[in-house]
Amino acid sequence: MMRSNTILCLAFFLSSCFLFAQAPSYELGVLDLGQKPAYVKGPEEMLVTENQVYLVTSNNGSYDLLAFDGQDMQVIHSSEETIRILEELNGGILILLGSISTTTYLYFVDHATHSLTQLHEFEYNFKALRTLSGQAVFLNWNDQLFTTDGTPAGTYLLREFYEVDYDEKLEYAINGKVYLIADSKIWSSDGTLAGTFSFSDFPPGGVVDGGFVESGGLTFYSRFGGSVGYQLWSTDGTSAGTQLASDVGVNFTAIRNVQKTDNGVMFIGETQAHGKELWVSDGASSGTHLLLDIAPGTASGIDYYSYFPSGRQNQAIFKGQGVAGNQVWKTDGTPEGTFPILDFSEQPDYEAGWTLYRLHETQDGKLFFVIRNNLEEYSLWTFSNGMPGAIPLADLPKAISLSYSSGSKLYFEYNQGGDQLWVTDGTPAGTIHLPFNGVSFEFLATFNDLLFFTDAFGDSGTFGEEPRVSDGTIAGTVLLKDINPGPLGSNPSFFFEFNGLHYFYAVDGEWGQSFYTTNGMEGGTLPAVDFYPHTTGSQVNYLASAGGRLFFTLGDTLWASDGTEEGSINLHIPLYNFQVYSEINGKMLFIDLNGVDGSLWVSDGTLAGTHLLLAQVSSSFSNHPSARMGGKLWFFYDDGINGLELWNTDGTVAGTNMAFESAPGNASLFNMYFSNLINNGSLLFFTNSSSEHGSEPWVSDGTLAGTMMLKDIVEGPSSSSPNAFTPFGGKAYFGTRDANWDYSFWVSDGTASGTIQLASLEFIPDGNVVSIGDDFIFKSYGG
Repeated sequence: MMRSNTILCLAFFLSSCFLFAQAPSYELGVLDLGQKPAYVKGPEEMLVTENQVYLVTSNNGSYDLLAFDGQDMQVIHSSEETIRILEELNGGILILLGSISTTTYLYFVDHATHSLTQLHEFEYNFKALRTLSGQAVFLNWNDQLFTTDGTPAGTYLLREFYEVDYDEKLEYAINGKVYLIADSKIWSSDGTLAGTFSFSDFPPGGVVDGGFVESGGLTFYSRFGGSVGYQLWSTDGTSAGTQLASDVGVNFTAIRNVQKTDNGVMFIGETQAHGKELWVSDGASSGTHLLLDIAPGTASGIDYYSYFPSGRQNQAIFKGQGVAGNQVWKTDGTPEGTFPILDFSEQPDYEAGWTLYRLHETQDGKLFFVIRNNLEEYSLWTFSNGMPGAIPLADLPKAISLSYSSGSKLYFEYNQGGDQLWVTDGTPAGTIHLPFNGVSFEFLATFNDLLFFTDAFGDSGTFGEEPRVSDGTIAGTVLLKDINPGPLGSNPSFFFEFNGLHYFYAVDGEWGQSFYTTNGMEGGTLPAVDFYPHTTGSQVNYLASAGGRLFFTLGDTLWASDGTEEGSINLHIPLYNFQVYSEINGKMLFIDLNGVDGSLWVSDGTLAGTHLLLAQVSSSFSNHPSARMGGKLWFFYDDGINGLELWNTDGTVAGTNMAFESAPGNASLFNMYFSNLINNGSLLFFTNSSSEHGSEPWVSDGTLAGTMMLKDIVEGPSSSSPNAFTPFGGKAYFGTRDANWDYSFWVSDGTASGTIQLASLEFIPDGNVVSIGDDFIFKSYGG
């Protein structure tokens, strides 16, 4: 694939533009920066159709809609407005242009020609869209229901509501119709004017509980109707075909967990006569009855919160509380299919209470669940249809936090000093801990009975976030491919199958952002297409120098140069919001912020010397001051475990550490972020605040014993608010302000006795302090 080279002309003197003191002054001539792929922060979203894959990428505030046909990637449309892919419809796709605060446009994109046709203009945004057979219905912000077939003539208003009370997202599309509640009525629509109507009144204050459930050609829903309590209804979407299914001579005080069965639905119904028990219905009142009275009489035999329906089968497991004690039950909505599968009645560790955790299941129908006893011990169990009862698989230190099914296997993780990856095939011998522990797993996809996953934070010492693969064995759980070599990672995502091949998105150091294909083997994981085979011009920003090298950003990647063409390299770090932090030992420290938080990096200007130091820093970290002392950079940092503490780094991963723990756990001696941090050669000076002394000057030699308040200038809980700390002549100078807004100027040698007031000021020092020879010059300002 051919690319054009980017030629960048930079002529400047570093001393006039840069951030660090004593930057070398040299001229950077004409550099050929090589084959620079445009980096895009995407895909934002993606839709796979039969013949094409559509995706949206963003770059510097603009958005591109692209199409991939298995051979080439084509930019269909570019916009300064947000692009959202909605659904496929009638030989094309529907997209939305605009944001929630602006006018929004609905477009149809033709599969064959990639032409865009405007269908509708919204005021602000729309709430939801749902495709039916040959139609799509959508609800806008003004509660107007529209339909479209992908043409302007076929896009029109179906109904204007005063208020949509339930299902603004058009979540329930059943049997070719959408259901919603508006203007105190229940409505259905098939996307036509004639097929959009209300079929049932809805009582004021009524609530649909649990949504709409399809079974046997009928739609079931439960609703609260005030004085009549909860009711179960069934409908075929017409007034004549809507009936009260729970008209069985009792009032339900609650109906929960309505679930499809082979013969209708089952649900937990609460009545005065039976408490909470399992009921079933075929949609008619004559076919609605109590399935089983697990706890005879008025007691409840089931708990709403210990009932877990299967997502793949018409059955559920639950904690039953009957005459035999607490048991794990299984039900399929029939009397013969409802029975206990696990009995703890004679086990003392479970007599005082136990907890049933949510259901996990494999594609071949095996059910898995976790039990915690009163000793806080966890165990994994399994059950399949045809088994007389559940069998234990393994003891676990924690409950399962995430699971993913691949054929007959269940992969799962729990956190125990980091995420641990396990697999089970439903047998004790086949339940094993796989040799990969991480920080935060992300299960991506399963292809051909293989699991693809990543560690969200990667292994910053060796690999970044790269694709991993497992076949369910210890030997077969490996790194799939180090796509972006080194600690940066390729950030794989969007696994999908297209035209018989398996693809995923990744960012590498050669192709930029690409789709890769894989067969589950390292040699069979190859780049398929570059998102942007052309090179776009990019602006150079954030010039900085360290260790005799110039660092700068070109577009959204970081570069380093020694002033020659051959010595200018792309460090292949995709940046979101780059900020220079400091310099130490000839290396540059920089922060990349991504919305809420970011990460701290270091680079010596080479690929091998570019490393992640801290995986998570706050968005305000770049404003926190730092100071160099003893060959290290000192700063304050909260790692989320130890609270705000004093840290230091020598510019290496191993040399980045917390200096000391000022207080146990998440507590801290330091309770504010610091506006000052300087050193006078052997001591750090900074501002700290406490409830006892207020905001006062502090000093530290880098040890816990040597960290203390320097002087309580304004005694008691009031503050002197020290500011503008400046080192000069082996001492620290700073300004203060007391409760009466009286200002003064101080000097300190790092001892209480050596901290003395030099002058009273009319205004506060503003921090612009310089030395000229033996003179010390500053200015102050006031209102």
